[in-house]
Amino acid sequence: MKYADARPLIQSGAVIAWSHRKIRSLYDFKVMLVRLFTMSEYCHVGIVLVMGGRVWVLEAVTPRVRLVPLSNLLPCYHLTGLGMTDEQVEAGLALVGKDGVEYSRGDAVKAYFGYNNRADGDISCAEFVNTILDLPCLDTPSATVDFMLQNSSTLTEIQP
Repeated sequence: MKYADARPLIQSGAVIAWSHRKIRSLYDFKVMLVRLFTMSEYCHVGIVLVMGGRVWVLEAVTPRVRLVPLSNLLPCYHLTGLGMTDEQVEAGLALVGKDGVEYSRGDAVKAYFGYNNRADGDISCAEFVNTILDLPCLDTPSATVDFMLQNSSTLTEIQP
């Protein structure tokens, strides 16, 4: 689906996922390693916030949590959300750019093996999404997507 058609349907609390398949740089190689070690089709997830007439994504990336327009992050997959409380929105926004909350690819790999420590100050993308949305699943992008799909979400690919 084209972004222009999908945009009016996207609501706060939706999860956005990415599947990275091409290796063109060292970054691409690192992403593929995370996908390999986590045995996941999906390499990254974030949370949608609709504010000020814009569609934003809250995401944990190197070096910290950030807020970026969804239109800058296409193509992606949209998972209809479970909704967000005001407290969840505030908790997510409170982590944007916060010192002491550092992104960790290592946490992404450790989470697959069940060794993730949510209190260590390091955060992976799925750990961020699952913590903010209170999702009771493994802190990997694949587990987050699977949980959403098992709980009445639909998955739609969004193209620019």
